[in-house]
Amino acid sequence: MTPAPDALFAEAASALGRRDLAGALPKIEILLKQRPRDAKLRHDLAGGLLHAGDAGRALILLSQALALDPAQRVSADMLSRQLKQITLNDATLLAPRGLAAALEVSDVDPQPLVRAAIAWVAQSEAAQGGLSDILALGHREDWDTAARALLDRLADGPVPDDLLWQALTRGLNTDMAIERLLVAVRRRLSCDALSSNTADRAPEPPDFVWRALMSQMHNNEHVWPLSAEEAEFLAALPLDTEGLKAGDPAAGRALILHGLYRAVEDIPCFGDGTLDAARLRPVWLARFVAERLESRAGLQAFGGAIPSLGPIADETSARVAAQYEANPYPRWQALTSPRAGAMLDQLKAFVPLSDLAFFDEDFDVLVPGCGTGREAVMTAFSCAPHGSVLAFDLSRASLAYAALAARRYHAPRLSFAQADILNLGALDRQFRLIVCSGVLHHLEEPLNGLRALRKCLHPNGFMLIALVGPLALLDGPRLRATLGAVLPRTPAAIRAARARIVARHWDDLAQPFRASADFYSTSGCRDLFFHEREHQFTIPNLRQMLDAADLAFLGFALPPAMREAFKRWVGSGADLRDLDAWWAYEQAHPRTFSAMYTFWCRPR
Repeated sequence: MTPAPDALFAEAASALGRRDLAGALPKIEILLKQRPRDAKLRHDLAGGLLHAGDAGRALILLSQALALDPAQRVSADMLSRQLKQITLNDATLLAPRGLAAALEVSDVDPQPLVRAAIAWVAQSEAAQGGLSDILALGHREDWDTAARALLDRLADGPVPDDLLWQALTRGLNTDMAIERLLVAVRRRLSCDALSSNTADRAPEPPDFVWRALMSQMHNNEHVWPLSAEEAEFLAALPLDTEGLKAGDPAAGRALILHGLYRAVEDIPCFGDGTLDAARLRPVWLARFVAERLESRAGLQAFGGAIPSLGPIADETSARVAAQYEANPYPRWQALTSPRAGAMLDQLKAFVPLSDLAFFDEDFDVLVPGCGTGREAVMTAFSCAPHGSVLAFDLSRASLAYAALAARRYHAPRLSFAQADILNLGALDRQFRLIVCSGVLHHLEEPLNGLRALRKCLHPNGFMLIALVGPLALLDGPRLRATLGAVLPRTPAAIRAARARIVARHWDDLAQPFRASADFYSTSGCRDLFFHEREHQFTIPNLRQMLDAADLAFLGFALPPAMREAFKRWVGSGADLRDLDAWWAYEQAHPRTFSAMYTFWCRPR
């Protein structure tokens, strides 16, 4: 006799709590059949499966929960967080309606969801709403043929693969096959616009395709390669300013085509302020352009209001500042805000709770090299309610992006300033926490920067540091040497260099680089391969630098499962603070740290 659902759930939950998957899974299967429309059940079981170590099944249930109840924000949050850490080999197991629902949640990090949604589209058959057959055609024949097949499909009626277009509006595509297909679609649409041969012209796609392509080009900062044919097309395509003012759809279509190749806010017709974006047609174009213009105005206003803490005199710092003035990085779209006190929970894994009593009263936090503010905003939330965060950067353009985002997310007790790590002595302040991610390796002498931070660190304070690590050693220097100097580092030069990587070195590029979101935007690609100054570290380098700065290593910020794997590998007496043991472990498991070493330290 099958137990009642409540009793069966209690038994399954108990087994999952003991990490007894063998005992839990049969009960879960029965429960799912008994309650096929229960979104909360799927969410709750997903939490138990994550605890028991079955993340794959958990992801599937979370996507099903969202398909059943698109308003279940907590499931979208959990799905995004888990997809950031793991990737399903078979994305078609996820519920596409659940992915679509998650992408509609505005305050959840969209990029992991975008990656999963595009993987679903790429792997699914046409009958399911996917593009696997068209991608196979591109690989088998050529991408122009595949692009024509896609445009023909779009013209045939109801569009089954709308998940792709939704994902393109929300984040970065990181699938090279999809990129090659869409590059060919853009080329076909552009060149057909001026073609006199109407018989061979591709069918006109629906408006949502144009909107998705424009959104993707904005998201990736127009990083896709530009052919000579397209350059000629752009030069020959006039913009009818009077037609735009009058709401002429043909003039709007010409603006859309230009917007597929450069930022619409940079197009001269918007420069004098006489063109009201609200008059543009179609209506979605008016909204799109208005958002871009409003965002630019906001960035300019915020950038001018940020105080300076002193000059940027160091030569390398000045060059790095110029890089991020031209290419603020990362251009993040949204995030999942951590809960108040999350930073305390992180530190409890490394030091006794008695060392963290300062979290119960007001304390100061420093975020040096905050860039566009993602780390600063997350730090402000995770140190709430008592942490007061000062974030600074070399680049005023990056700081403007950060300040605008902080206001959008209502980040608590967070302020910004322009400054150089090397000039921090002028602050004459000490901070209980310093969060320094992805910064020190861009200094001419990283140790000088670490020593400057050490002087600002409270004697009983803690520092979280992230340094470029082993993955960067695999491809970055080799490709820079192969490609030669990419100077000047203009968007066009970065785009051309990236195109050479794809054409000549793609098969040799390590998989984490090929899947990295950084490779799929102009600012990200510049930061990844063509930075003004970058050091790469190994664990022995890291230890030498900590010793020289009189800092004690506390441990790497890694998922608990990875720390447990280290302990099992080392055996009895394993010490998470033993850098020699970690160095040996990394030799045996070279992907442990991905691209960065992230670790906690404190004054000796």
